[in-house]
Amino acid sequence: MIRDAVWHAVKHDKAHVHRVKSQGEYQLAARLTAGSSSDLKKRPYFQMKEYVGEHKKLATRLRLDFVPVDLGPQGIQDLHIVLITLMPGGWEYFLEHGKVTRLDVAVDFPALAMDDFHFLPTKGATSTVWKANGELSSFTHGSFKGSHTAIYNREAKRKLQKKQWQGVTGIRVERRLKQAVGPLADLPGLANPFGAFMLVKRIEGPPPAKVKATLWSLFLHVAEFKGLPAALGMLTEDDRTVFRKHFAAQVQPWWDVEKLWSEWPKSLDDLTMLNPHAWG
Repeated sequence: MIRDAVWHAVKHDKAHVHRVKSQGEYQLAARLTAGSSSDLKKRPYFQMKEYVGEHKKLATRLRLDFVPVDLGPQGIQDLHIVLITLMPGGWEYFLEHGKVTRLDVAVDFPALAMDDFHFLPTKGATSTVWKANGELSSFTHGSFKGSHTAIYNREAKRKLQKKQWQGVTGIRVERRLKQAVGPLADLPGLANPFGAFMLVKRIEGPPPAKVKATLWSLFLHVAEFKGLPAALGMLTEDDRTVFRKHFAAQVQPWWDVEKLWSEWPKSLDDLTMLNPHAWG
């Protein structure tokens, strides 16, 4: 039923379902008309995997990729209207059956710069520092193939992509969760993803107790060039424990992860994405 409805829309409703090149295991891909953007690449990306046998044809997997904040409440309603033509209940079908396999959650600090803090993770992982014109522009922690953290100067990122920038300055702290997050309907109860690290002050001194001034000075220089996680990774286990404890006591006052995450349920409510009464 769903498989036939999708193919019918692709062939006869090109105003709302724009077929595009499919990727990976999916046989069909399309951009759905929703939201106010005229850029086709910013519209919700729909994919379908199908089974075509001698006696039956079925949709075996559906995937939907979009940015809820970009769509807004009206865009969610637009998306629902298009999806009604493809499956029973439209967007509610995804709400009842869908699982989140990637989720990007971000918080913006318009008044901050990249050199206003150090990144201190709870666990070690690969980190990458990017600089532009000698200034720190972005930082990533963890593998791009899995869940990871990205912190970047928003304006610098757009300029690097050769895009115009008209927004506010400042930094964005983003958690990109690429493992199975869980059912779509369970998003309000998502565990705080920002608890995996701290943003701490850039301490100049004095060094921790019993740490030589020369070691401390060298450590700070490495931290400035490669980032705090990489600098900590170069220490002995005993020194690393001392240094981590020293920095962990210097969390930036604006980095209150519990307060930040308390806004998560309200953000979901504002988008109306999980409220059938708002778009049904």
